[in-house]
Amino acid sequence: MDRRLLTPEGVRSLLAMLREDGFRIVAPSLVGGTVSLAEISDLDELAVGLALEVAPGRTRVVPSPAMFGSIGGPESLKRWQHPSQRVIWHGERGKNGFTGSAVVEESAGPVAFFGLRACDLAGARVLAKAIRRPLGEQDLVISVRCTSSAPTCFCTTMGTGPDVPEAAADLILTEVLEPKPRFVATAASERGAALLGRAASKPASAADAAAADALVAKVAADMPVAFAPEAARAALGTPSGIGWEDIGARCMACGNCTAVCPTCFCTTVVDRTDPAATVADRIMRWDSCYTPWFSEMHGGSVRSSISARYRQWVSHKMSWWWEQFGTAGCVGCGRCIVWCPVGIDIRKEVEAAIERSTAHV
Repeated sequence: MDRRLLTPEGVRSLLAMLREDGFRIVAPSLVGGTVSLAEISDLDELAVGLALEVAPGRTRVVPSPAMFGSIGGPESLKRWQHPSQRVIWHGERGKNGFTGSAVVEESAGPVAFFGLRACDLAGARVLAKAIRRPLGEQDLVISVRCTSSAPTCFCTTMGTGPDVPEAAADLILTEVLEPKPRFVATAASERGAALLGRAASKPASAADAAAADALVAKVAADMPVAFAPEAARAALGTPSGIGWEDIGARCMACGNCTAVCPTCFCTTVVDRTDPAATVADRIMRWDSCYTPWFSEMHGGSVRSSISARYRQWVSHKMSWWWEQFGTAGCVGCGRCIVWCPVGIDIRKEVEAAIERSTAHV
């Protein structure tokens, strides 16, 4: 499709138009001391000129020359695709006894997701396979191609980035800083083309398009391959308790990795009543395979040790997910590395599992 050139102000105008069209806007914002996806009520809430400096177990907000320089905040599309908590049944006690019914979730209106990266979109696709719940048909996606990466990124290993497939978004932006800030925009759907047609833009020159593509290609070329996915699938395909003792001593079983992971989908169901027992709710909420009671059966937990729980999580992500959903459960976003309190690096643990599996060969 034709590629257009937008100024930073032109990009802001896109967001203003989305607001006028009745979209709720989810975009990078400064929330709780970090840059993360959040619903914004005003364009001034955009995290413009900010980035996240990340490492295993560490992150901080730093200035960025890019308008949208942040990668890998704690929130992914999962919170909108698979809410962390929702009432699925509601009952009340009345004059004629206790009555209840399932709660049908009502849409709060279409959402425009702005600033999504390739790994975010891949995470949404993978999660949709598991929960059979893609983004809403009325939702609109404006993605940003990665022109830089974090040391915790490994999307090239998982084949999910850094480039954005045209079929994954409505409008794709590439931020180019030199010699002056500008965005090369590609409309990837009719809705994206209509939105772009209303913005102040001009045709992108061949030089502009080449500069944008070169930035993305450099990110891909510079990102080291973390491990061989097929080798990981084979190595982790058969459960083995050998070699996981060290991870059991370091892992806190806090569940941070499953909370920030864009594809973890496990839930539990709890019941809640008011003190007078007149109202009752059944609530579905996120759970984690790191909690001892997640696999509890008569007699106790199936996976009583932390090492067994970590092995279960990483084996499911990298191997067993293929049998269930025809793809890996990991998209290489690196969130689990950054937001782990003790900085456990899934790449190193997978590589160690591969080495153990081939040690006898």
